[in-house]
Amino acid sequence: MPGWGFSVEPWAAALGRELADVFAVEDWQVLDGTVRFRGHLLVDPELAMHLITQRVEPLGFVPMLHTPHEITLMRLPAAARGAPQGWRGWWLNLALFLATLCTTLFVGAIMAAGTLFVLDASMPGGFVAGTGDLRYGQTMAFMTLTMFQLFNVFNARSDQRSSFRGMFRNRWLWGALAVTFLLQLAVVYLPFLQSAFSTTALDPGDWLRCIAVASSVLWLRELNKVFTRSRAGT
Repeated sequence: MPGWGFSVEPWAAALGRELADVFAVEDWQVLDGTVRFRGHLLVDPELAMHLITQRVEPLGFVPMLHTPHEITLMRLPAAARGAPQGWRGWWLNLALFLATLCTTLFVGAIMAAGTLFVLDASMPGGFVAGTGDLRYGQTMAFMTLTMFQLFNVFNARSDQRSSFRGMFRNRWLWGALAVTFLLQLAVVYLPFLQSAFSTTALDPGDWLRCIAVASSVLWLRELNKVFTRSRAGT
């Protein structure tokens, strides 16, 4: 697989010029009719996609914005390039929709199973007998579900690249996660919020169990990404 760097293909250079004033290109990679550009956005992501689509679709390409620092232009098949505008690239949109749907169902199933497991294990009876009351079980389930969302934030950064790649680059994201966790603590330990949300105080062992279960969405999604990358040969 070719490494990152400036390509000698004239059509790739021409596509790079189409990104002018929308995306500042630093380098690119060409592979089987697909061009990946690295750099940074100069405008809002939605506006960028609208402008780039208008510029590259007549050339037979479809843009995909992975991150604010990476854009991929995929070449359409000859049949699609000659098709009416409304049908151009429909197969790609369908494939992306199905891939997104499968990922959503996969992640949702992990969160649902993990939350129900913690709820079941926190109270007497069920598959895993616990010793807590209903309020304790509700609190454990609530915190586990919320922690699932915090871990899944890292999954959302890319559908293929590892979540651990550049994990500490976005300070705003980490700030948002810290504020969210502090609000969780407030809901669990402040008396007036305990009353409002029907929660009860948790001990460190309870938090470790919630975190251990919730982190499964990150590890299982990482395995899924490894499989996806191996299938794509990247």
